[in-house]
Amino acid sequence: MLRVPYTDLYEALHRAMLGLGLREDRAALSARLIAETTRDGVYTHGLNRFPRFEAMVLNGSIDIHAEPTLTAAFGSIERWNGNRGIGNLNAYAAINRAITLAKQNGVGGVALGNTSHWMRGGTYGWLAAEAGLFSICWSNTLANLPAWGATTPTLGNNPLVIAIPRANGHVILDMACPNSPTEPSPPTPSATSPSPSTAASTLQATSPATPRPSKPPSEHSPSATGKAPASPSSST
Repeated sequence: MLRVPYTDLYEALHRAMLGLGLREDRAALSARLIAETTRDGVYTHGLNRFPRFEAMVLNGSIDIHAEPTLTAAFGSIERWNGNRGIGNLNAYAAINRAITLAKQNGVGGVALGNTSHWMRGGTYGWLAAEAGLFSICWSNTLANLPAWGATTPTLGNNPLVIAIPRANGHVILDMACPNSPTEPSPPTPSATSPSPSTAASTLQATSPATPRPSKPPSEHSPSATGKAPASPSSST
């Protein structure tokens, strides 16, 4: 199996982002978020999604220059328009706004619409946990799964992220919520009932013995402190 150093992957993605026309700072951040996802082993939502992202930029579905704008606010709850911008940059801005609101009010909620794929949802849970905040993040998706017994996709495998900050290692739940239709398994000598349908999930956590790798020298993680009770963030 070919293994590529993280810095090589990041630099290649950074160059590709610049080639698509992104501004330097936005290219660096988007490339870092994708590279970190692949580094952490979530291949489906890291480098593997880049060809689709590139195609959507080239066909005009994603506006690489668009940034989210505030459309409504009520105390610690805000609604933002993503303006068809880059999904991971829009979501990064949204969770950081939710963190700011939580530190100001004890709780913060941000709804983000009219955006594109946010890549790995767990990224935003990590950001909240590293800021000392609990968070719940979720998103809608396209209808890509049929209901039990049907053949037409009507359900989505909606992402759900729950982050719990801990001094001895954060707990990050990053999962999808599909209703996965399967055919009952035939009876066997050790099993006489159908196999249950299950939803795939991933539980990630860090500990002092396995710290997360550092960012490239040119990029810095947001630094924040505080222990606000909760910071829910949603992308719909």
